[in-house]
Amino acid sequence: MSVLRQHPFWGAFALLLFAGLLSLLWPLPDTIAPDARRTSLDVTARSQALLRSVHPQGRSQPVSVERLPSSVVDALLAIEDRRFYAHPGVDPVALARALWSNLRQGRIVSGGSTVTMQVAEELRGNPPPTVGNKLAEMHLALRLELRRSKQEILSLWLNRVSFGNRAHGVEAAAQLYFGKPARDLTPAQAATLVGLPRAPSRYDPFRHPDRAERRQHRVLRAMEHAGFLPPDERKRLAAVPIDVQAPDPVVRAPHLTRWVLRHRRPESRALAEIRTTIDPALQKTVANLVEAHVQTFRQETLTNAAVVVLDNRSGAIQAYVGSADFWDKRHGGRNDGVRMLRQPGSALKPFTYAHALASRRYTPASLLADIELNVPEASGAFTPENYDETYHGPTPLRQALASSFNVPAVRLAREFGAAALLETLHRFGFDSLDRAPSYYGVGLTLGNGEVQPIELARAYAGLARGGTLPPVHAVRWARTVEGDTLHPDVPAPRQTGRSPAVAFLITDILDDPAARTPGFGRGGPLEFSFPVAVKTGTSKDYRDSWTVGYTPRHTVAVWAGNFDGAPMDRMSGIAGAAPLFHSIMRTLGSGGDFERPSGLTPARVCPASGKRPGAHCPAPHRELFLSGTVPTDTCTVHRVVAIDQRTGRRAAPGTASRHVQQKRYAVYPERYHAWMREHDLPLPPPHGGDRSHASACPESRDSCSDSAVASPALKSRAPGRRRMRSGNNQSCLSPRTEGSRASLIDCRGPEGHPVGGAGAGVSPSLRPERSEEVVSGLHSRDLFGSFLHPGKNEHQFQMEKQPANVVKEAPRVTDRLRIRDPADGALFYVDPVLRDRYQRLSLKGMAPDAFRDVHWVVDGTRHASGAGRAMWQLQPGTHRIELRARHEGQAVRSPAVQIRVVAATSPPNRSTVSEK
Repeated sequence: MSVLRQHPFWGAFALLLFAGLLSLLWPLPDTIAPDARRTSLDVTARSQALLRSVHPQGRSQPVSVERLPSSVVDALLAIEDRRFYAHPGVDPVALARALWSNLRQGRIVSGGSTVTMQVAEELRGNPPPTVGNKLAEMHLALRLELRRSKQEILSLWLNRVSFGNRAHGVEAAAQLYFGKPARDLTPAQAATLVGLPRAPSRYDPFRHPDRAERRQHRVLRAMEHAGFLPPDERKRLAAVPIDVQAPDPVVRAPHLTRWVLRHRRPESRALAEIRTTIDPALQKTVANLVEAHVQTFRQETLTNAAVVVLDNRSGAIQAYVGSADFWDKRHGGRNDGVRMLRQPGSALKPFTYAHALASRRYTPASLLADIELNVPEASGAFTPENYDETYHGPTPLRQALASSFNVPAVRLAREFGAAALLETLHRFGFDSLDRAPSYYGVGLTLGNGEVQPIELARAYAGLARGGTLPPVHAVRWARTVEGDTLHPDVPAPRQTGRSPAVAFLITDILDDPAARTPGFGRGGPLEFSFPVAVKTGTSKDYRDSWTVGYTPRHTVAVWAGNFDGAPMDRMSGIAGAAPLFHSIMRTLGSGGDFERPSGLTPARVCPASGKRPGAHCPAPHRELFLSGTVPTDTCTVHRVVAIDQRTGRRAAPGTASRHVQQKRYAVYPERYHAWMREHDLPLPPPHGGDRSHASACPESRDSCSDSAVASPALKSRAPGRRRMRSGNNQSCLSPRTEGSRASLIDCRGPEGHPVGGAGAGVSPSLRPERSEEVVSGLHSRDLFGSFLHPGKNEHQFQMEKQPANVVKEAPRVTDRLRIRDPADGALFYVDPVLRDRYQRLSLKGMAPDAFRDVHWVVDGTRHASGAGRAMWQLQPGTHRIELRARHEGQAVRSPAVQIRVVAATSPPNRSTVSEK
């Protein structure tokens, strides 16, 4: 103590020295711990295949020094710390050299940092280069040397130092810049990487390759001077160009992985992996199909599409494609089409019908009036229209839904009210419909509200599950960096309030190709060789094209359109989305048969009345009913009337039997009589001498004026009457067009549905007809044809192949012959891959019973007999189509329809969507 009193300066120095030495025993910072290293967060598919890798704190992949080539360590020591093995973490010689260089240059050009000091700097978070921070780094470097071996310190540098572009460590840098593991680096590549940490941004090989090359040459010269390279080898390596590879990150299912990462839980910062429900093979196939589909239809101004595939049992998302190309900035490829809000069109109709069936006021056999309807609302009266611009009269509910007729759906919505319909939609999970019922009005049934495609998929999956919504989810589990497994909070299945029996009836209708025939025809993209319940939708001005459907195992929702809301070129749900839906559903394959639940009763009914068949009903069939709703009344529509053959009127009681003919008629209420006259469906004539019968039209059509049979759908509208709109003028709900434009096969039905040929990827094996037990809807002509055309049978309304005869007679044009499909000016495409027999156009027309020899004429050549339906093989070119007949000995024809057929170009990667 006396010495300290005599020499206080040395005493203070000794105390400081002792304190300094003692401080070296201070624990190392927590950032040196293994679990504090920068880790990647991998988003993987259900099979562990990598979908995307993100780096919240930068890229980092630890590697052992023993696994690195010697050139990496040689380059590091040559350029950064030649005396690494001779100093205790701080090199006085290097510090003196750096101080002298800085004094000569008049600025800081060197810090004299050793490898150990650089590790200390990184562990401290790379603070600004001040004197205080430099002293702290020196102190930490000494502590590191006391606690860690030289090999461990090298490992810390090689695994933690920044190499630029958020790459930390030599392994991550080798993968980023050269696309290879660090163990495979060449000496020239090792020199390139080791030179980067001095100034990563300045020497960035991607942005400044010339600077990176000069820095590499400096490292190589340092290796030569340190004795690690002979001069000739250094010159040879310097002549090798730096061949860096642009990063090609693995990004599969980009829209889904982005959504998963954005919505992960707060503790996800410590996650190492998120395991999703995605099926990688299915995801790739669906993505390729979407891309090829959009490429095929770009000339139709369709630039994007989105698809989501759900597993019905678990609600797991198995495929999720948000756009045709995530990297396509021009068309907004980064927009997520699966979660956007768009108008679904008729895709909401099944839920209106589910509400009607659940009320037990209606059954699948109930007749709905598809005749002109004027609907008054707060924003003004409107008149709903069907897509084909015609009315179908008394229509079975089954047929109205399957064929997607608009007018019957609006009638039901008007009866039950917008509030009740909105409540049903909310029960089915359409939470995006968050406005008041008055905002939507009854137009809600036609899709004037905006919903998400994933909401549609969940709702349809609810129908497939018997009225219970699945818990839709995309994450199976997550793993933390510590190795713990976290499971997401998957909600429980949600009840919709609709019984399994009601859900099955909707499924049975949507899976009924016969009921779909009046609107869509047979053989189109909605038809499969296995059970599929499917519905299309089209929004205002062809802005959105939809097809949603399901098997017992999967639900698929397809949207096609443009993210900027631009209309497509007459691309409806059947033309824009259905071919893609067909290809995806065929990829998924059959899910088996839909299982019929309890609570349903089959019964025979007359399709013309929906009641039990009477003695005169010509074609009863079996229908399914909710138990307790089987009709008990007998059909009164079909009646047999005695006709006096001499006068064509009803026979009087005293008429001789030789002059009496028993003739069967369909007698509907008077509200349908105008529609019946329009469709040449005769009513019973009045009694003899009675010419005042308002509802009768003589059997001879000559005495019925043209005005008496003018179609309500074709009459001009009264002033002030508007098109079908929602109550808030949000959308035109029944777009009216002069033609249809689609790909491959497209004849207009409701919503522009093709009614004859097959679209892209149509299955060559069509679905067999339903058995007698399962009901099929009948077209309005089917309700009457068997007794109004006693000399005809169903075969005569199909295509008849016969030798072509050139028609030479110039017939008179009459409006009583009418072509319903195709539309005038329609454009069709011939697919270069699809077989010819699946590329036929359905011709559909109307002709009065009094007309004889009704036949089709294409380009002046007789093609097929009968107005009901004929099939014509698509051929490139411009074609003129007429419907011809003879009436009272004179040749007559319909107004001509002109169409154009072009050959479509083959899309890229066509092999992924070709027919099997």
